[in-house]
Amino acid sequence: MMRLVLELGSHHARYREHAAVLIESLQRQHPHATLYVHLLDTEKGQGSDALATRQRLAQQLEHAHIRVTPLPLAAPVSEDAHTLNQQVKRRLQARISEFAIEPLRPDAILVLAPDVAAQHDTFTDGATPWSRYPHLALDPEQHDQDATQATLHAWLERLPQASPQPPLMAASAAPRLALVSPLPPLQTGIADYSAELLEALAAHYTLTLIVEQESVEPAELAQRFAIRDSQWFMEHGHTFDRVLYHWGNSQHHTHMLAMLDKHPGCVVLHDFFSGDAIKHIADQQLDFGRVLYNAHGYGAVAQWAQDLTQAGVERTLRHCPLNHPVVSRATGVLVHSQYAIGLARQWYPPQQLNDWHYVPFLRLMNGTDTPRQARQQAAREQLGIAPDAFVICTFGLITPNKCTQQLFDAFTSSSLVKQPHVHLIAVGGYGHAAYQRQMETWLKNYTQAATVHVTDYASAATYQHYLQAADVGVQLRAHSRGETSAAVFDCLAAGLPLIANAHGSVAELPADVAHLTPDEVEESALTQALETLYHDADYRHALSAAGQRYVSERHGPDAVGSAYASAMETLHHQSRLGRYQSLLEDITRLGQQEGLRLDTPDLAALAEAIDIAQPPIHGPRLLIDVSNIANHDLRTGIERVTRNLCEILLHTPPEGYRVELIRSLGGEWHYARAYAAERLGLDPIFGDDEPCTPRPGDIYLSLEWSPPVLANTYPRFQAMRALGVKLYFTVFDALPMQFPQHFPDFVEGTYEDWLSRVLRLADGLCCISAAVADDIRACAYQLPEPLRPQGELPHLGHFHLGADFTARAASQGLRPEDTATLQQLSGDAPILLMVGTLEPRKGHAQVISAMEALWQQGHPARLVIVGKLGWKMDAMAKRLNEHPEQGKRLFWVEGASDDMLSELYRTSSALVAASEGEGFGLPLIEAAQRGIPIIARDIPVFREVAGRHASFFSATDGEGLAKELDAWFTAYQAGQTPSVADMPWLSWEQSAQQLLAQVLPAPQR
Repeated sequence: MMRLVLELGSHHARYREHAAVLIESLQRQHPHATLYVHLLDTEKGQGSDALATRQRLAQQLEHAHIRVTPLPLAAPVSEDAHTLNQQVKRRLQARISEFAIEPLRPDAILVLAPDVAAQHDTFTDGATPWSRYPHLALDPEQHDQDATQATLHAWLERLPQASPQPPLMAASAAPRLALVSPLPPLQTGIADYSAELLEALAAHYTLTLIVEQESVEPAELAQRFAIRDSQWFMEHGHTFDRVLYHWGNSQHHTHMLAMLDKHPGCVVLHDFFSGDAIKHIADQQLDFGRVLYNAHGYGAVAQWAQDLTQAGVERTLRHCPLNHPVVSRATGVLVHSQYAIGLARQWYPPQQLNDWHYVPFLRLMNGTDTPRQARQQAAREQLGIAPDAFVICTFGLITPNKCTQQLFDAFTSSSLVKQPHVHLIAVGGYGHAAYQRQMETWLKNYTQAATVHVTDYASAATYQHYLQAADVGVQLRAHSRGETSAAVFDCLAAGLPLIANAHGSVAELPADVAHLTPDEVEESALTQALETLYHDADYRHALSAAGQRYVSERHGPDAVGSAYASAMETLHHQSRLGRYQSLLEDITRLGQQEGLRLDTPDLAALAEAIDIAQPPIHGPRLLIDVSNIANHDLRTGIERVTRNLCEILLHTPPEGYRVELIRSLGGEWHYARAYAAERLGLDPIFGDDEPCTPRPGDIYLSLEWSPPVLANTYPRFQAMRALGVKLYFTVFDALPMQFPQHFPDFVEGTYEDWLSRVLRLADGLCCISAAVADDIRACAYQLPEPLRPQGELPHLGHFHLGADFTARAASQGLRPEDTATLQQLSGDAPILLMVGTLEPRKGHAQVISAMEALWQQGHPARLVIVGKLGWKMDAMAKRLNEHPEQGKRLFWVEGASDDMLSELYRTSSALVAASEGEGFGLPLIEAAQRGIPIIARDIPVFREVAGRHASFFSATDGEGLAKELDAWFTAYQAGQTPSVADMPWLSWEQSAQQLLAQVLPAPQR
């Protein structure tokens, strides 16, 4: 399938429409092609032109297929020696453009740009950014659309079908390769594997072996290859053409991270899950939380922090691969199975997979010149096994993941157990203490112990003897961590007929080389397999021959050595890190040639352009703006929503996204790591609040109402949208436009400006109720003429807030004055409760007036108001403090703790929600959770939240409300008020899911 990049070098309307017509034509003529549009942002970070182009082309293409590269330099053209001339500037921009296009691996590039001929005034050696690829460059100023389409389609028909490949090393060349790996006599499978690989690599490279051990065996290696220690390599690593690291999940490899930092190279990732090795390094630096965060985000850290016991840590290491510290430093990753590639696909973004390559697992065919029967006889003599015995062997450490007990059970369930000459032998020691006790108990209770054996640790020679002596090999596995079983290939190479379950990489074996049972080990299937191979000698012989043939052809030294060389040379030219190093070298060389000195703005712009252009090591991010609350938590309802949703999303990020909290500092985005640690209840272990660069594919989500942040960083928001960052803003209400009289004078204008900006910027607004969405839809066209939206409104979605009032964890206790208040509230007289900040729109004055009317009639009901004093409420504060019923039938509780509020809900007869306007109304949910009735003003949002579960009033003054309350009390005494028992409400987890449904692309919801 063809991959085509359309690069647009201008955002003038003519070019934009020209591109749109070409896209439509390409989609019609080549429906199976993958088309990317690469936009050059000529606004130097402002992004308005690129934004307009993206919005136009997004009608035809997915956002993921539209890429934007900011042109990096803002310096004006000048004769000043310290500023850039246009030619140098174009060369820098061309090189960054090439850097951005390369990861797309296009088959061809179409360029629409002004003055196309000038594009050939290029970076180095007369090569354009697209010269490695078939390309067609056109200037729409000089071609009409029909002519351009005709030229394009004629050109596409003549295109070669294959993408250009990077040049491999010349046949006569022998690049110097540093091989960093443990070697024998260290007791690790990777050491043995690396020793066997040396000759295969030596056919393509001049090798130097880098080790962290006192000696290397056999001694002949020192005569064949140069051997150096890691300290020498740290000083001389730059002298090598290539570096290859063998990484495994043990302490034999932990020294390699520092070496990778200084001398990056390809990594053979033998164990996809590398947590044991990484934790060992992190523990030495007291930094495991930071490492875990860098690799897997806040969710993994939160789970780890909940259980710091050994069992909890092991659970974290089972769930999190923790190979990021290795992968992020590597120029490329080599693995031995497509299963490991599949794991990488789960944990890394698609572009990163360009740097992952499969190479076959090497296995030597030692001793196979001798017929298998002769080898078997000699091995049995060494081991003392009778010539007529039928021997079944399983190889490797005995652990739960090797399913040893399931094999023993299957064997004892088969007819083979009745044959005294049949033996089952586990060749290897125990690798798990609890499992060892379990297996030893099994063996002790087994009545025919002579037929089942465990050898304990076997030397290399003994291991080989059993491979040759056996009649059948059985290799089982569960919970693969991405490793490749050397024992499986040992069996195949030895010609030992193999039974294995189709788990992990074993499932990739051809059907004729092994007898594969289902992935999940089943006793019946395993018993049947043992029976089949015991009785069918012809089948055993066929498996033996096919297995040896497969290893010889696909996993022998020639095939493996060539695969390693091909992968390493490809990665040398195309890998993310390799391309990044090459880019910096080219820019440095240009700077030296031109005597270039950049000022601070240019350096910042250049760094940002490079940062955006390179594919991230992680996938897309959900960037949650907490600028307000990270600076100062006002403890209002909005901050409460922000806190709860942040905690949920930090603990359980949406699949495929990394959640990061960000804040605006000095007009730039920074991570809000200290605040994230606070929300997770952790020490500030995540590092500084360093700058954050939004990237294409990220999603920005504001959970606050923050007009200053939006106004001060508006150009940044435009540039983000142009880059392909989707922007979503939470809308809590439209009250400043609906009730301007209830707010300070400046609020209405501030709100109108904020609403106008988000309507122009946002991909969507996330309203906290359907009522708010309706209000915003109406208010949008009530904005003053200069602020009124001209086109379609962004998507107006809604979600409901959560309420886990009963699950609030931190107990603050009761103050002495709280206890005194609760004592005063004891008794049988009904209690009406109002919860929320005292503001003019909340209806407190009307409710107090209604209660005064009832009190004059001798009604015993009491009114409790919970909330701090808001704006324009000084008169209300005076009225409350000086009221003759204060402390008797009227109570005002400021700053109530959660414990105090809980007690007040418990003792109250009903909640009164008298607000003239709200965005949602969380107290209604809290009342329902506590099982107390609701009396609410009849407004749309309260109808939406409470429905038939509340009593609604419509009175607009105290006298009218007094009559409705008196009627309610009568119904209450008769048990006839609406029940809240089955009133629906969401947890904060459910609220977060509703919110994510508004902002995530459909497949991720």
